[in-house]
Amino acid sequence: MTLELRKIQLIEMILAIRDEAKISKYEEFARRERIEAYEANLKPMSIEAYRQEILESEEDIKAGRLTSLEDLEKEMEKW
Repeated sequence: MTLELRKIQLIEMILAIRDEAKISKYEEFARRERIEAYEANLKPMSIEAYRQEILESEEDIKAGRLTSLEDLEKEMEKW
């Protein structure tokens, strides 16, 4: 059985579920999987890179390269 066919069968099984508690379990499983996949790609920042980020941030502040809270909230609404 191909991976694509297995995906379709899984979707069909999920669509057939009528128990909200079971759906919640699947949602939690999917959420944990996304978090684990994201965290697996994280790499620690070196002290040098951290300090460079601070310096760049301070330069951005001095140069006025900032985003207001209102603009940030507007951006978040788009997501």
